[in-house]
Amino acid sequence: ADDADVEQRITDRDEVERLLESLDGPEANVVRLYHLEGKSYQEISQTTGMPSNSVGPVLSRARTKMRGAASQPQP
Repeated sequence: ADDADVEQRITDRDEVERLLESLDGPEANVVRLYHLEGKSYQEISQTTGMPSNSVGPVLSRARTKMRGAASQPQP
């Protein structure tokens, strides 16, 4: 990967971390496990104790909140 690719990944990760701050603890944890760690719904369920059929709705809600936060201007 060239320097521009590395810089973009760092910027993207910084943006994801900023957006995660807009979520409450459980939502942020599920997003982090799924999108950053690549865990399956079943693995997230085992890690968090959340029923596996609740992981999808939590992710969906969290993504909606993150989209809203992403559209806000940064301070």
